[in-house]
Amino acid sequence: MIEQLSRPSETSSQDTSPSTSDEGHKRKGAPFGLLATCVILAVAVVSLGVMISKRNATVTAVNAQLDKANTATTQAKADLSRANDRADELQQQLDAAKNQSSDLQAQLKKAKGQGADLQARLDKATSHGSDLQTQLDQAQANSTESQTQLAKAKEAASGMRKELDQARSQTEDLKAQLTKAQGEIAKMQPLAAKARALPVATTFEKSFWSSGATLHVKNLSSQPLKVEISLAGAANAASKTATIAGGATLDVQDLAAGAHVVIASDGFDPANLTVR
Repeated sequence: MIEQLSRPSETSSQDTSPSTSDEGHKRKGAPFGLLATCVILAVAVVSLGVMISKRNATVTAVNAQLDKANTATTQAKADLSRANDRADELQQQLDAAKNQSSDLQAQLKKAKGQGADLQARLDKATSHGSDLQTQLDQAQANSTESQTQLAKAKEAASGMRKELDQARSQTEDLKAQLTKAQGEIAKMQPLAAKARALPVATTFEKSFWSSGATLHVKNLSSQPLKVEISLAGAANAASKTATIAGGATLDVQDLAAGAHVVIASDGFDPANLTVR
């Protein structure tokens, strides 16, 4: 094809001027330049394709490593979350036991501190990086750290479970002691009430000659009894102190109807009476 193009140029060159011959040389060089340009473009395309293929292979390998690290991190986080849930459940049980015997069990405070320390260590494992290489390195570091913290969490949970069992056992012992003490107190209450009751018998006798009444206070004990008798609600409120011999009776006269009488003695509950 080049020869066919060049022959007319040779024929015309015999009949033309030197300027026409230069234009013929330029036309011969144009196909060679176009061919060289195509060859350079083809080499560039092949080189670019090789570079893109290598880049894609590198990105695929990095993504595979990242997926593997993310899978390990996800599993470690799941284990850590289960351990955290278990630790929270044990902490709730421990707090319930502490509420039942709060003023008797000082050892439960130590378990509460351990639970707070465990929560702080678990919170520390939630930090992550922002770019691809940082995420890969952080995922590998978090995987190792999470396994260590999981082992510590299991140890802490085991210790808390033992303390919870001890607290429950001590609570049951204290409940048994409390039940026994309450039974003994219940038995002693009637005796205590009887011992504090004022050992007197009282009766009112209405006077036939006046509107007042007479209070008869009899000492039921064989020992002398010192009493203080206070009057309220009468025209002349007053009080007096007297000692009643064993088995004897003390009379308090001229008591107005509706007056309030209080008989008191050291070591006994006071007796409250109303004149009728």
